[in-house]
Amino acid sequence: MAVLPVTGRAQTVIPDDPELIKGRLENGLTYYIRHNENPAGCADFYIVHNVGSLQEEDNQNGLAHFLEHMAFNGTRHYPDQEILNFLAKDGVRFGYNVNAYTNRTETVYNISSVPLVRESFVDSVLMVLHDWSCDISCEPEALDAERGVISEEWRRKDEPRLRMSAKQNELVYKGSKHAQRSVIGTLEVINGFKPHEILDFYHRWYRPDLQAIVVVGDFDADQMETKVRDMFSDIPARENPEPKGVYGIPSLQEPLFENMLDPQVSYHVLKVIHRQPFPPEGLRNTDAYYKDLYARQIVTYILGDRMREHSRKSGSPLSSAVLVTSPYSDDFYISLFTLSVKGSENLEEALEFYTEETERMLRYGFTEDEFEAARSQVMKKYRLNMEYFPSEVTDREIVEVCKENFLRGFSAANPYDMKQAQKMILADMTMEDVKGYERKMFGDSEKIYSWCMNESEEDLIPTPDRMREIIARTAASDIRPEYLEFEKIDFGFDPVPGAISEISPVKGTSSELWTLSNGVRVIWTPSEPVSSN
Repeated sequence: MAVLPVTGRAQTVIPDDPELIKGRLENGLTYYIRHNENPAGCADFYIVHNVGSLQEEDNQNGLAHFLEHMAFNGTRHYPDQEILNFLAKDGVRFGYNVNAYTNRTETVYNISSVPLVRESFVDSVLMVLHDWSCDISCEPEALDAERGVISEEWRRKDEPRLRMSAKQNELVYKGSKHAQRSVIGTLEVINGFKPHEILDFYHRWYRPDLQAIVVVGDFDADQMETKVRDMFSDIPARENPEPKGVYGIPSLQEPLFENMLDPQVSYHVLKVIHRQPFPPEGLRNTDAYYKDLYARQIVTYILGDRMREHSRKSGSPLSSAVLVTSPYSDDFYISLFTLSVKGSENLEEALEFYTEETERMLRYGFTEDEFEAARSQVMKKYRLNMEYFPSEVTDREIVEVCKENFLRGFSAANPYDMKQAQKMILADMTMEDVKGYERKMFGDSEKIYSWCMNESEEDLIPTPDRMREIIARTAASDIRPEYLEFEKIDFGFDPVPGAISEISPVKGTSSELWTLSNGVRVIWTPSEPVSSN
């Protein structure tokens, strides 16, 4: 898939947080340390592994996730489940303060909101991260006990909603290794792998050059850096470390027609997926990345609002129409149309609806009013319309910045500074900046068409040839421009001064309604002082 240019303007790098300490040990391990006082007296401790299920061989399918479980079942310094018992004594609870996750590209462990009650406890928490780096035990008895736990987790995921979600992921990643890795794996591997197979994965991929330690909290940052360097420098560097490899995703040379059927679903939904390139790593720490992101969201809101309005008209074949654009990791942007159809008799009409709306956008674009309304929605989506203060930045927000910098090359800016930069980027965007994105997103993108229905109704679904015919015919029809219209607000009202002529309570509240002599009505509500203002 070709990488599309993000913007024609020069890019400006968003600078990293000057108070963030970032370093790299001789063994290759990266660390991030930042003092922060929200919440006071606590700290978050993370170890981030740039490793996930994509590193698995076929006979290891599911072992990256299994290994994550084993990290809580015994390490060198904390045998059996002593990690959880030790942390619980100081109020650090599993599932609430202690957790982990695995996906295709990463595995992350966290011990959060740790009370900094004494230095020895902090040292012990760092030792837990050290063990998770290189000293997980994987004893045969513990492995066998955990097979039942993960098998039950697998069975809980075997339900219609999650099965359909898995099928959608397989469609998005059609023809790639990504489609063969469900993260949780298969029951055959979960219950049948030999101990040496999970240890082979562990020793191959859990290594310092693919790891980052992140510690953020209410401590002296220089002292914490010394602790981290002393604690983790003894992990041996891997000689001739194996490259992670490149897991390519084949381009679609033509639209893909493949349905997602299940014996337990009762709905009729048309999903159309538009797969678009994600900005390369060299742009992710610049303002160009955010201009690109916001432009995509603006176009998404405009077309989504149009479809929602048109789907509510009398005679519409749809009960709802939703459009969402979002990243799929850093592999793609996905624009996902989800059209809920009023019965199986309206399937072809639903496809016509989608084609007509996208073709209208491609032919005629959008108006200045639509642009401004959508930009306002984007501002709300990313909470750029809300006041935000440096003291409100949480440990977790800083951790997320560090994690994304390590794994995907995003800026390690302070979250407050980043929010201010994002506000300016969005405020400065013009309609000209966004024009052309409708073509990138819906014209030049790779397209996947899929009917989501009960498998018993498969015979009712139009064939791919019939769908191509409907799309071509509808796209060539006489489609006229239709833009969203907005009620204009008259700001020309200039009242004369007036005195309060009547005061009455507002029922059920502490407010009062003041009626002024000039006809203006004012609702007054007493409140406590707001400290952040």
